[in-house]
Amino acid sequence: MNNTTEEELDFFRDAAYVYNTELVMGIVGTIGNTIVLVVILSTRKLRTLTNYLLMNLAVADLLTSFQLVTTRYPTKAFVLTVPDGAAGELYCRLYFSAVFFWVSIKASTFNLILVTFERYFAIVHPLSYSTYYTHRNVVIMVATSWSFSFLLEIIFVSFHHYSQGSCHLFVYPDSSIGIGLGVFNFFVSFFIPIVAMVWAYASIVQSLRKSAQEIQQRDRRDESGRAGTLLQARNKVIRMLFLVLLAYVICWTPDSIMFLISNVSNIVSYTADYFNCVVLLAFANSVLNPFIYVFKYKQFREGLIKKFCCCSHRLKNKVDDESMIATVSGAAHCQDKDDQ
Repeated sequence: MNNTTEEELDFFRDAAYVYNTELVMGIVGTIGNTIVLVVILSTRKLRTLTNYLLMNLAVADLLTSFQLVTTRYPTKAFVLTVPDGAAGELYCRLYFSAVFFWVSIKASTFNLILVTFERYFAIVHPLSYSTYYTHRNVVIMVATSWSFSFLLEIIFVSFHHYSQGSCHLFVYPDSSIGIGLGVFNFFVSFFIPIVAMVWAYASIVQSLRKSAQEIQQRDRRDESGRAGTLLQARNKVIRMLFLVLLAYVICWTPDSIMFLISNVSNIVSYTADYFNCVVLLAFANSVLNPFIYVFKYKQFREGLIKKFCCCSHRLKNKVDDESMIATVSGAAHCQDKDDQ
């Protein structure tokens, strides 16, 4: 939002369907992404580099979902008292503006890039994979993605202000600054990542097709069977990751374009239902990924079922043990009475 007025902020506080929907999405996303982390960490079969990057993506989505509940919902559902002085400045710039919420969203985007290019090097350039994707390099990549997300979002903090007991967001001293930042944010946070990931997936698909043709030309049946199985496994993972990317594109394209338009013109109405729907669609992206893993990622689904069954089995054993103890205790009590 560019030069947000208090009337518009009041509207968002009163639009119950907006903040109530965000609250529900935040709760579902928090639970879903927490389950993703628990399953990956507790399932030995899932402890691969790809899944560790997916886990980092889940951390970003978890923080996004959690802050829908702890940051965006309170500032919209309630009229909060703004502190005076320096505390008010910090409140407006860091909390009311939801700066860390947007940091986690940008981190989700950049971590999706990491997942995509990890698969790109593994399939298209397998000989170079072990050179680039060492444990140390992956840690550096992940740390860089979060640091870059923070630096991009912290730029906007200087344009949030506290004045006379209220917060004012995106107040630019000159309209050209707003236009420049809007265009910069669109290209760096959305357009360039999308183009890079689409190019990577196109290269991956081309490489997989070439591998399939080579397998079909082999004569020995046993070797062909092993290679074919590996190729099918790779195809399933790529299809799942492509769905993650497709969900990201569908959810974030309208919002990114609207944010760009709002910074270069005044034709976007922040009080319109279409604006609210576009924002809600964007936030839904952090909720969708766990469902994609469940329906399209067999290993994750097996890990989830195994984890749930193990918990159920332990609970059942505990109940059975307690019942047995109670039965033995009851029998002993009855025996004592008979002896008396």
